[in-house]
Parts: sequence; structure tokens; C-alpha cells
Amino acid sequence: MRKTLLVTAVAALAAPALGADFNNEVDVGILSLFWGNFNARYERNLNDYISLAGGGGFSPNGYLFVSDEDVDWKVYNVNGIFRFYPLGNFRGLYAQAEVSGDFHNLKDKSTGDTAKVTMVTPAVVVGWRWVIAQRATITLGAGSGYASADLEVGDEVIKFEGVRPRFDFNLGFMF
Repeated sequence: MRKTLLVTAVAALAAPALGADFNNEVDVGILSLFWGNFNARYERNLNDYISLAGGGGFSPNGYLFVSDEDVDWKVYNVNGIFRFYPLGNFRGLYAQAEVSGDFHNLKDKSTGDTAKVTMVTPAVVVGWRWVIAQRATITLGAGSGYASADLEVGDEVIKFEGVRPRFDFNLGFMF
């Protein structure tokens, strides 16, 4: 009798974690907030194993840890994502391929010179999505992507080139 009660209690506690069938999720990037980028993403489950997502973001001050008081730097970004969930059920382990577009607008405050640069960055990420209380999600992922661009404003040149790490930490909601 004790075993039956224990198994029933464990099953009752685990059932909400399995979640209901939801095919949509919106999430916000928490990690990106630490470097000053505000972004959100929408993901659509196609068949429990494959999903497509897209999103965008904005950074009003370039990147938080790259500061130059002489340059006004704004960054807009968009991304398209393909995810594969090998365990199914639109949760757990995933492999992600994505393409991001970053649009940099820079202005030299002293001379008024402007520059606009577009960077296209393909990336691959492996991660895990937890579903809490049937709808809330926490997503952690890591991988890498390739970025290349030269930003020139007046006499200043900022170079972005090569393989860069790619990290995700997102909080979301399924519906």
C-alpha cells in the first residue's frame, strides 16, 4: 500500500511537469539583457519534433561592455530559427540552426559622420527547454556562430570577425 501511495504521489507531482499540448511559445532573452539588448521571439511547434521561430530585438546603446562616449550606437536585430527536439514533445533537448541579422547604426557625436552596417550571422546551438507548471519555460543553450563586419565611423574602426560563442537563457510562456 505504501508503494502504491508513493508511486501515485510521484506521478501526481510529475504530471504537471510533462505539460499539456501547446504549439506556440513566446520568450524573452534574459542573458541578452545583461549586455543591453532587449529581444523577444515567437516559436511554432510543427510536429512535436520540429519547430520554427523568429524574433527581433533592439539595443539603444550598442553593446553594454563596449562603450565609446563619442559614438551614438544603436543595434536592431532579427533572427530565424529551426529547432529539432530529438526527444519530442516540444521540450527537452534541442538542436538549433539559426540565422541572425544585426543592423548597426552609428553616429560620431563630434563630427556627425554616420555609418550603417549589416551583419548576417549563422549559428548552431544545442540546449534544453524545461516546462514548468505546464506553460512557463526556461531555455538554456550554447553553441557558436560566425560573424564578420568592419564598422567605420570617422577615424575609428571596430572589427567583428570569426567564430563567436552563442549563449541562450530565455524565459517564456507556452500557449
